[in-house]
Amino acid sequence: MKTIFCVVFAAFLLLAGCVSGPPLQVNPSDWQKAAIEAGQTAAPKSLVLVFDGSGSMRSSLYEAKTAIGTYVKALPVDISLGLVVFDERGLRKVADLSTDRELFQKGVQSVVARDNTPLGEAVETAYLMLAAQAKKLNARGEYHLVVVTDGEADSNELLENNVKAIVGNSPVKLFTIGFKIGTNHVLNRPGPQVRYVSADNEAQLRQGLQKVLAETEP
Repeated sequence: MKTIFCVVFAAFLLLAGCVSGPPLQVNPSDWQKAAIEAGQTAAPKSLVLVFDGSGSMRSSLYEAKTAIGTYVKALPVDISLGLVVFDERGLRKVADLSTDRELFQKGVQSVVARDNTPLGEAVETAYLMLAAQAKKLNARGEYHLVVVTDGEADSNELLENNVKAIVGNSPVKLFTIGFKIGTNHVLNRPGPQVRYVSADNEAQLRQGLQKVLAETEP
């Protein structure tokens, strides 16, 4: 009976976001082999947005949704978009990578803020979406992971380990907009594939997203 209780209790902690999973494992050879096979052939760019719908975002959610909506309208139509969110329904992949803007926009508008900030797990989910896309395209084109967040992750250690694995072993570019939290964030780190912008209001958030747009333009 004691063993059963421990197993059930551990499962409860995991679901509650108190226990983080293992760090992401990124095999650089997967990207290298694909890139060699692909040569220099161009392909549409791929971008996955991680949208923080934690409880602390409740008062800023409308501003963030509006800014993201404006940003998406300005993106070239051939960029494939994917959406990962965490909110009252937990961590979830809302939109697979595609050029369907309506599906993406509906996903953004569906976010209802609540509770935990599983940012490390969300970044992993977004990366795996990009890796699957790269496999389809033989790693042609560019791959962007964009995070809009207003707080610390439930596990900064897991988030940091996952970011190190991604930028250290893949060509994925990571762009973070820290919304109303300044520059003191684990995602604000130096590196050629990493960008961080601090935004204190909707206008600055839009400006930050414009910088992401500039990163994806030729």
